[in-house]
Amino acid sequence: MFETLGIFLGVIIVLSGAFIILVAMVASKKEYGNKESDIAKAKRNGIISIVLGILAIILFTVMKIF
Repeated sequence: MFETLGIFLGVIIVLSGAFIILVAMVASKKEYGNKESDIAKAKRNGIISIVLGILAIILFTVMKIF
């Protein structure tokens, strides 16, 4: 039961990271003027989120097997 919940949360993390990458201009703060560096940081954070989500899915899948 908990392993399935962990996989589900990992999928949500991956999807939120993909969303951040796709709309990086919206994800960066408008009060800073949407600088290129802020947009790049938002994209980097999206990539980090996707990687951590994939690691969570792998971890909970392995835990489910054992």
